[in-house]
Amino acid sequence: MAITKLRNGKHQVKVIGIDGRWITKVFLARRDAEVYETDLKKQKHSGVQVTNRAKSITFDEYFVEWFETRRNQATSGWRTSQLHFYRDHIREVLGRIPLASVTPQHIARVLNLLAEKRRSEQTRLHIYNLMRKAFSDAIEIFHLLHINPVHRSFKPRLPQKEARFLAVAEVRRLLLHVQDSPYEIAVWLGAYMGLRVGEIQALRWEDIDLDRQVLHVRRSYSKAESVTRDYPKGRRQHSHRIPRELVTKLENLKLTATADLVATPPGWRMLDYSNYRRVLMGFCKQAGVGLIATHGLRHSSSEVWMEAGASRDDLRILFAHQDSKTTDRYVHDRGDRLSKVAGVLQLFPGNAQ
Repeated sequence: MAITKLRNGKHQVKVIGIDGRWITKVFLARRDAEVYETDLKKQKHSGVQVTNRAKSITFDEYFVEWFETRRNQATSGWRTSQLHFYRDHIREVLGRIPLASVTPQHIARVLNLLAEKRRSEQTRLHIYNLMRKAFSDAIEIFHLLHINPVHRSFKPRLPQKEARFLAVAEVRRLLLHVQDSPYEIAVWLGAYMGLRVGEIQALRWEDIDLDRQVLHVRRSYSKAESVTRDYPKGRRQHSHRIPRELVTKLENLKLTATADLVATPPGWRMLDYSNYRRVLMGFCKQAGVGLIATHGLRHSSSEVWMEAGASRDDLRILFAHQDSKTTDRYVHDRGDRLSKVAGVLQLFPGNAQ
């Protein structure tokens, strides 16, 4: 390895890789060249196969290899979406460019074209994340690059939409309205336990311990792939105490249950998502409450639990959120509860005016 000062005042790091090709990189400052050289030395010392391959393969060739290594890192449905994102939006800009030659300007071009095509912010975010991960692995796993051209400043910002939910009084009205309906237990499970639809669809009687009053969230149904997975979203099974009112409802239902699945309407093999969503919205109209869909019922559950005294951390555990920022989206009080507390808070009750 060596650092050479060029006639133009720049500094060049030059070394022969294991493939016999020269690895060269030019820096304006000698300090930057020294940092790069030190990094290469550390890689060689740790057994990393330092090569100049990033200059000899196109991004398209790299993506094929990278995508194969990620085979078991996502569901088949999501992998299909990623492949479509790449073929439809990324390859036309980056495909023929040598991996090492991709610049932030190329990445910006991909994202700008998405905006020109009027793709949604969510789609643009998915594609940003796909590129970010591909280049991140080129650095950390393949050791082909040293800098990620997908800058964090390029990350699309999604607008924060106000979640639809029911107040506690509205939840009561809805639960009373669905009484004796084939979908009653599905609504109750969503309102009391905040279960996702896929978790309700896959819930079996063996997952409910009525003696101990505990519900185990062990699996989830994926409508995109039409399969039941042996884990819920987040890949982490979790268990929770069931409120007494729901225990009673489940005990009565089990007396006449004929299927392994808890929330299956009579004559159905499984609770159907589209039909359940349509029926739920119809129930809301008939009960005279706010119009919500299935995920709105999960948001409404957070109102029920917080009204009973649950904290943000309690909700995070109940909903099995890995990030507390996700839980924050389920807290809708906007200071209302804080105002109630301020009205009764007293450190010196005897001196109250």
